[in-house]
Amino acid sequence: MSKSVDSPLGTVAVLDDPADIDRKVRKAVTDNDGDVRYDPEAKPGLSNLLDLLAAATDRRPDDVAAGYSRYGDLKKDLSEALVELLRPIRERHAVLSADLAAVRDVLAAGAGRAGDVARATYDRAASAMGLLAP
Repeated sequence: MSKSVDSPLGTVAVLDDPADIDRKVRKAVTDNDGDVRYDPEAKPGLSNLLDLLAAATDRRPDDVAAGYSRYGDLKKDLSEALVELLRPIRERHAVLSADLAAVRDVLAAGAGRAGDVARATYDRAASAMGLLAP
């Protein structure tokens, strides 16, 4: 959303606090003419915001643009939509973060299964190439 790729304002992270999401959206680049329309070539900043709101609300960017005459209203609705869209992820993260032992157990079980699959794949490849078994 920011002009600078390296700027933290240019990215909304899935675990961002709602206040941070709102701040980033409010500071997002638009333009000076005040005309809300989807035009990626002439209005890339505004079109990016419209793309985000369209994705968050399952609509087309042109349809989203038609509902706004002011950038502020668009940014407010985008902020609210992103906060709601990301809420389940933040909530699940909070639950998982509260029980790190369970997370470690799940990771260990997954690593064990991945090791079994990798071992079988390696054994087939080694056999096909005529390598001796370890």
